[in-house]
Amino acid sequence: MDLEVPGIMKRGNPFDEIYSAMNSDKNLPQRLPYIIDIELTNKCNLSCNFCSRQLMKRKQGFMDDSTFRRILSQIEEVKIPIRFIRWGEPFLHPKIITYANNLTKRGIPLHITTNGLLLNGEICDKIVSCGIDSITFSMQGLTKIDYQRERNNEKYNLLRKNIKMLCKIRNKSENPFISVSTTYTPTLDSDGIDFVYEKKFKDYWKKYVDNVEVGITNYARLKDFKGSHIICKEPWQKLSIDWDGNVSACCGDYDRLLNIGNINDESLYDLWTSDILKSYRNLISKEKHQSLTLCSKCYPAYGDVWKSG
Repeated sequence: MDLEVPGIMKRGNPFDEIYSAMNSDKNLPQRLPYIIDIELTNKCNLSCNFCSRQLMKRKQGFMDDSTFRRILSQIEEVKIPIRFIRWGEPFLHPKIITYANNLTKRGIPLHITTNGLLLNGEICDKIVSCGIDSITFSMQGLTKIDYQRERNNEKYNLLRKNIKMLCKIRNKSENPFISVSTTYTPTLDSDGIDFVYEKKFKDYWKKYVDNVEVGITNYARLKDFKGSHIICKEPWQKLSIDWDGNVSACCGDYDRLLNIGNINDESLYDLWTSDILKSYRNLISKEKHQSLTLCSKCYPAYGDVWKSG
């Protein structure tokens, strides 16, 4: 298959309107979350240097049909957008396409973030045919060497091939909106070399995908972070659901440090309006981050601006 894509049609990200509302909204909290992040699994096919999975101690597993159906029953009428994201690789889940179909056929917006290494032609065909709205390929660094060092694998060429394959198979279909996202560690005394590599990275991927994002790798949770915190909007705007149904106030919660209950035991509305979530909001609004283990090591600007995931 010729994987070279000479140009792409102009597409808009179906999630942009949602992120824009989240960035501008001052009337919080909403009656229900803007977005729900679902962890299909917390297992991963990689062991990256920067990832907080290194700290994770909770049991690993896969979301079962019962838990997924419970979530679906809670959002079907209101159609809260879903993101398959969090602390594992979504495409490890054997029913990811089945679950995706269950959402998209009901008109529920769906985004997936993936490390991209498990894709193949059959999976790419299904991603396109089931109408997934948005997909982000999470890379690392600005060069092949950076990627291999931080992601602890030598599959950079496979990742590039898989991204181009999805772009080729999508062809002129409207969905999914395809993004490439990477972060890197700035080089000291580099005399602008980082800027050069960043431009090369963006120029290369803009030939294939709809959006390219470049940020700075943050090791805050893996080190002793000392610095200022923002008033994070996360607990006022989103919920994050683990593979076993446990619900957290934060998408960065790797070990149930901000757990508020379980979707199998309580309704979405009851969880969203629970006293424990209100207490987290109260502490964060008063900048008492040190009283919450997870928040005390939060990224300095985490949750400030919503992007494509």
